[in-house]
Amino acid sequence: MRRGRFYFGLTSIAILTVAIGVTYWPEESLQGLRVEGERVFEVGRHRVSIETRPAEGEPEGRGRAMIIVRVGDVRTEIESWFETDEQMDIRPAYVSFHEADDDPGRDLLIWRPRNQSELVADRYVSSRDGTVQALPKPMVEKYDLSADRF
Repeated sequence: MRRGRFYFGLTSIAILTVAIGVTYWPEESLQGLRVEGERVFEVGRHRVSIETRPAEGEPEGRGRAMIIVRVGDVRTEIESWFETDEQMDIRPAYVSFHEADDDPGRDLLIWRPRNQSELVADRYVSSRDGTVQALPKPMVEKYDLSADRF
């Protein structure tokens, strides 16, 4: 009888652990993208390319920037800015995975600098259909953007 309770308890714990593991996906930390470069992410079943580059004619180290998101043949441009010098390391784009819509999949949030100490995410790439969507309520995070944090 005791052995039966033990195995029942052990089985219950195992089932609960698997259920939590399947339904809970921890949020990934922010990843800063280079001022000029391209990164590829898998979002759901979609291959997402994010290119960042300074706007034409901007001085080296600071200025306006473009974030170009490509999913298949669809291209979306998002304006941003950057500042990289001895004191600040503000990238034009940061990304993180987060469940942003009602779909059970991790979407790719696109974060931009709001000022020298905050980031705002107002767009995301949906894991369901791979489209760039506006967040109904933008997310704002305080973030240390100083160069000495590295």
